Amino acid sequence: MSRASIIGAGVLLAACAVLVAGCGGGSSSGSESTDASTTSTVATTGTANARLTQEQWTSAEASRTAFRQALAKAQATSTKCLHGAKSAEDFQNIPKTQACVGDVFTQLQQAAGNALTLLNGFTGTVSGPCADALTQLINGVGVYQASAAEMQRTIDSPTLAGYPAASQDLETAFSSGQASFATFEKECKPA
Repeated sequence: MSRASIIGAGVLLAACAVLVAGCGGGSSSGSESTDASTTSTVATTGTANARLTQEQWTSAEASRTAFRQALAKAQATSTKCLHGAKSAEDFQNIPKTQACVGDVFTQLQQAAGNALTLLNGFTGTVSGPCADALTQLINGVGVYQASAAEMQRTIDSPTLAGYPAASQDLETAFSSGQASFATFEKECKPA
């Protein structure tokens, strides 16, 4: 693995931390509510945009907090286990590298999956631009979840040869997710 790949992975994880930091982060959790009528807004054109309820938003924030924790752990583990690698020879002791990384990307995948389940639960409770933004975010989180799984499969592989590609896929999924979240927050956060 080249030093550029290691640096790229570090940049990816730092970028993920920035995304998650922008996601808000209440530590309280609330139960989901389907009473979107209290947060509906009707534009002058007559197009309704039913946003999330405050309870839904609070549960979304709690989910993002759990995701941020898993991401921070993945970032710290990657820095610790992969930081000093300068070449493929540095990965000759693959069992040692695998033991160091462990299942941190599986945990990240699970946190993304939990967020995905929560977001899917909001489907049908929102409408208009919020519903469109929710669909985009659901798609983005799904891609991120798959990319985290790919990263774990790569770490668990006998050669780690796919690490640069898996790292790039995770970075690409993160980049597309940033814009999706910004739109989701703008269109769906309770007014």
